[in-house]
Amino acid sequence: MADSYCDACASTNVMRFVVRKDLAFLVCRSCGHCKQFIRTSNLTESFESIQRRYYGSETLVIHTSDSPFDHEILKTRARIFSRYVSSKSSIVEVGPGAGSFLNWLVIKGHRVLAVEQSPQLASHLVRRFSTPVINDEFEKASIGSGVADAFCSFHVIEHVAQPIEHLAKAYEVVRAGGYAFVATPNSRAWEQRLSGRLSPNYDSAHLRIFSPVSLRRVCESTGWTVVKVLTPEYTSGWLRVAAKLVRRARGEDEEETAGKYYGNSSRLFRGFAFFTRSITSPLRRIQSMCGGGNELFFVLKK
Repeated sequence: MADSYCDACASTNVMRFVVRKDLAFLVCRSCGHCKQFIRTSNLTESFESIQRRYYGSETLVIHTSDSPFDHEILKTRARIFSRYVSSKSSIVEVGPGAGSFLNWLVIKGHRVLAVEQSPQLASHLVRRFSTPVINDEFEKASIGSGVADAFCSFHVIEHVAQPIEHLAKAYEVVRAGGYAFVATPNSRAWEQRLSGRLSPNYDSAHLRIFSPVSLRRVCESTGWTVVKVLTPEYTSGWLRVAAKLVRRARGEDEEETAGKYYGNSSRLFRGFAFFTRSITSPLRRIQSMCGGGNELFFVLKK
């Protein structure tokens, strides 16, 4: 049966972890991979249903791009990216969201093609940027072979029905010697290990939560060479645990209020974010160095 083994390492040492009444994950005790337990066999149908809930007519994701937490994440991703892609290059970014990293790429002079499945987010990107935007599922989009110097997929792969197809398509569009930058929630993060059901990674929009082992397996199975594995821990990590606790205490819908607290851009909130970032910096650095950061960041080479 599909719920009796891990689809990442084929281990039968798995358990069903119930997050809430309508959400459960199959957790592999061997490799750490987590797959959402979905009653329907149609993952694509489930994905599209969740997308409609998250990215309705007035998605909060668009309005969180000025968050101080967003700037911290952007700075980290830009630093890692610049180590491997220094000159002006051709970039394909999938799922740019509100366009924070896309905007940085454009400012740096890179030629960017954005692929965004959500019509609402795609329209936002078209209005905000002059770069081409394809409103389609990346795996089915007509892009071409070897057309990009680098591929970026930040917090997308945990949402897609077929991760292998996602990375195989990326391998196709990148030229030989080019890079891919893939970020996703880390199932080995301290937040997930210590806070249990309050982990922000346990989300109905996440079809899978990858571990370093399971993501490496998928990457290498599609031809990529893993160059670097990092686990950044951002200031927002533990605050998202606290925010989830607040939302549950208030009885708020976790999908419809996604980003509600994260996107506050008031002066008081920015001061709070700066203070929190400063005092938690040593612990977050240790958490990241120990592989327990809440983001799993892979640098790949073709």
